[in-house]
Amino acid sequence: TPMASPDHWQTAQITDAAVFYSRLTKWDEHFADLPVHKIQRQLYYHLAFEAGATEHFGVPVVQDISSTLAQKLESIGCYKTQFPPEKSHVLERVRSLAVSAGMAAGFVAGERIFSLQAVGTDDIMRVALGDSTQKK
Repeated sequence: TPMASPDHWQTAQITDAAVFYSRLTKWDEHFADLPVHKIQRQLYYHLAFEAGATEHFGVPVVQDISSTLAQKLESIGCYKTQFPPEKSHVLERVRSLAVSAGMAAGFVAGERIFSLQAVGTDDIMRVALGDSTQKK
């Protein structure tokens, strides 16, 4: 956050708190008898312009965004007050990060998605080789 908007960090903190409070029990007087709701998996996307900024998150899962990268950049560019012409370099950085993440996973472009919990599978071959290798 030192070089970015502090509201991004605060939004993450609010989301983490919501996940925590959603699973509390014995607080009926505060939550109007709403049932407990446990979030099974919380995923994070961190736009890391600084080297090493995501090291504490562990190894990411990379989502293929090859077919939607242009649309993503166009959408970001719509925020003219945030990205005036003198800040056009930010869009190039977003594109470069997506290409780098994608190439690391064998895609044209990708997004690194993190989980603070271990991500598991009951079929490592499907994960390692892809769905197309499995018989239907």
